[in-house]
Amino acid sequence: MSEPVSVLFVCLGNICRSPSAEGVFRQVVEKAGLGEKVRIDSCGTRPELFLHYGDSSHEEVPDPYYGGDQGFETVLDLIHEASQGLLTRLRERLN
Repeated sequence: MSEPVSVLFVCLGNICRSPSAEGVFRQVVEKAGLGEKVRIDSCGTRPELFLHYGDSSHEEVPDPYYGGDQGFETVLDLIHEASQGLLTRLRERLN
């Protein structure tokens, strides 16, 4: 068995966005049957790379608290889309 891949989701405060990304991506990875091959965690600081795995025009995950009624839905949609793209990249690396 190959060495597990580590994925760390990072945002400013690690209160909402990075833990949300961690949880969604963990579900995506486990559903794909790769839970034993991918270590997933989150923390706070300021990178802007995660959404590059998706097709969104956003450069970073917006703060859902400033997105009105749809703020959290928009953030979860962006995270899910980028999670699918990241999973594709990880599958390429694991094979």
